[in-house]
Amino acid sequence: MHHRATPHGNYKNYYSFRPASTSTPESTPGPSNTLDQRLKLLDPSLFKGKAVLDLGTNAGKISHDLRTSVGFETKEVLGVDIDEVLIEDAKRIAKEQGLAEGLRFELGDFMQEGWLDGLAEREGRGKFEVVLLFSVTKWLHLHHADEGMLRLFRSLHAFLPPGGVVVMEPQERENYARAVKKNRDLKPVYKSIAIWPPFETEMKDVGFKLEQRIERVEGGFSRPLLVWRQE
Repeated sequence: MHHRATPHGNYKNYYSFRPASTSTPESTPGPSNTLDQRLKLLDPSLFKGKAVLDLGTNAGKISHDLRTSVGFETKEVLGVDIDEVLIEDAKRIAKEQGLAEGLRFELGDFMQEGWLDGLAEREGRGKFEVVLLFSVTKWLHLHHADEGMLRLFRSLHAFLPPGGVVVMEPQERENYARAVKKNRDLKPVYKSIAIWPPFETEMKDVGFKLEQRIERVEGGFSRPLLVWRQE
């Protein structure tokens, strides 16, 4: 199947075409089988009554699921992506599903220095207690190099209130090389990289504590979910 390429990363409706995690059978109790497999592995109490920031939302699959699936009961979800087409898709799907209350999508470059501070000023500092980084760190890394990732980790720690959570799905190192083969413009940054996923040392250094590591396999690759808590 052909997917529209984007200059920033994952193709249109990326989450809709991802294979199910082999560590999560379809018989898993709980919400419907249309629920994203990663959310099935996470404790719904992480999200209950919380405002969630979904960074790199793509066409909004995760954000939509958090607002429609029984058990999560989020207070609010804001999905952010740098791709205007994907954000418009996310808004359209939300409208078609009747998801207006408590769900918003915003076009934005959250890797830009000061972007998270600006969001905190607009929305209220400490409002968002959970941040999601699902299947996006590879692209952020290849476009913004090591310093961009370190700046993001520092900014997330400053953005979250005490006890706030980052749920990260770091893409494996081997996957970087395939991305570079498809886009040779990324090669100079790729060759400069000195820190690699899962970024455990770097997250600990800025003040996060690893609360949970959920091992999972998807499409033959290791894709753990890391639950980090701000200290």
